[in-house]
Amino acid sequence: MHILQVCPRIPAPPADGGAVYVYEIGRHLAGQGHDVSVVSLESNRHQQDPDLVRTYGSLYYRDGKFTDYGIISAMRSIVTRQPVSVQHRMNRQVMAKLIKEVKSTPDVILLEGIHTGWFLDQVKHRWAGIPVIMRESNVEYQLLERNAANTANPFISWFYRRQAGYMKKFETRVLQQVDAATAISPVDLRELQKLAPETPMTTIEAGGPLVDSTQNSRDSRCMIAISNWRWKPNFDGLQWFLKQVWPNLTGEFPELKFHVIGEGLSDAFKNRYQAENIVFEGFVEDLTPFLTKAGFQVAPLFSGSGMKLKVLNALSHGLPIVTTSIGSEGIRMKSGEHYMHAESGAEFLSTIRTLLNEPEVSKRIACNGRELIKEYYNWETQAGRLSRFLDEIVQKYKANKGTEH
Repeated sequence: MHILQVCPRIPAPPADGGAVYVYEIGRHLAGQGHDVSVVSLESNRHQQDPDLVRTYGSLYYRDGKFTDYGIISAMRSIVTRQPVSVQHRMNRQVMAKLIKEVKSTPDVILLEGIHTGWFLDQVKHRWAGIPVIMRESNVEYQLLERNAANTANPFISWFYRRQAGYMKKFETRVLQQVDAATAISPVDLRELQKLAPETPMTTIEAGGPLVDSTQNSRDSRCMIAISNWRWKPNFDGLQWFLKQVWPNLTGEFPELKFHVIGEGLSDAFKNRYQAENIVFEGFVEDLTPFLTKAGFQVAPLFSGSGMKLKVLNALSHGLPIVTTSIGSEGIRMKSGEHYMHAESGAEFLSTIRTLLNEPEVSKRIACNGRELIKEYYNWETQAGRLSRFLDEIVQKYKANKGTEH
């Protein structure tokens, strides 16, 4: 089957959740014998590696000319009642040129993320009669609602609420117009089905590499956090942790070292929180040394949506993780068995204290987490499920077209 992925940015390197979800599915679909092509805008705000995508498929890309949001883009969004993140960043002129470059006709088209729904009419016009599937990595309007609830500034909170309303209408319209859709978790699936109950949908969960790290010697006094810090829920959670948890934690465990990994933190932020036992690593191409040597990982998330791939990645590496209800949302894991749950500053401090003082708890959590990945969350299985779902949609689409003549 020839599968065309339409992406908002090049999904490589797979250094954050959105990129990982698109890249790994594409790579594993190709590994199962499908012909995969990728059409994508190129982001000047992320690390981009076109050659990585070319290892599994054909790639067509152009500069997306991404610019920062401003007053003009915000006002335009309010006037048009379209989400600013869609209208401002998803360049229709660039995408029109890109899709003309693809000469062959795909059997099925995957819109990777709701933002690419902005191109739905262009895709349908270019490839009339080809089924289009929307692959959601979160419930976007819900993410904006949670951002509004977790923003103290009343004006910004109001703006997020308005954007959530625009996004819900946009998300609903796109989901009702595509031929099928997938959600990243059963929790997300239930929400998306409310928006478009007539659209065929299924769950294609994320995965993680099953890594044998049982023989590695971990440094129990090394803590890590990995994220794309440009994403508001990640940034807000890190800032909260550094203010509410870190001072008390280092007061009790002065030898603890915190490695903050990922792009998107300003020099002003790093200078504000710079300390001898905090290391801002920036973008790291190979996370393996941190994932296999650190004692544990923290993911303080209080907004956001979808399945958190950094959580799955920690589990797959046998790395104990402390996270919130939002961080564990949509993943079949239990607190105290596969991960450590915390919401407040006091709870984060208590659970981290347990990991530091009771090594047998860390070992048990690590072992159970890897078994969970092995049983439920691996990319080969998820790509196989998606492949079968796509085949069903394509065959059903062909059958319906045949009865129209």
